[in-house]
Amino acid sequence: MGELLDAYLAALGAAGVKGYTREMAERHFDLGVCDYARFVSGRFSWGSRESYEKAKDQENMGMIRRSYEDAKGLARRTEEALTRLGY
Repeated sequence: MGELLDAYLAALGAAGVKGYTREMAERHFDLGVCDYARFVSGRFSWGSRESYEKAKDQENMGMIRRSYEDAKGLARRTEEALTRLGY
């Protein structure tokens, strides 16, 4: 998250945006992670490891449905974001 937010805040500063703090950006990033996880959880079923293996080559599916490791990564990032948000 660090390098991404650094670049984002630098671009905002270069565009003349003032008053948008790193703390605000980190909170908004965490809220975005949680919102994306909410969308994915409501839209897709979380399959077994075997279902990810079957779907891995289906290019019409997002990586979150084709990769078990990516799905686990989203769950981990969501838990971290919720913890930082105080939930």
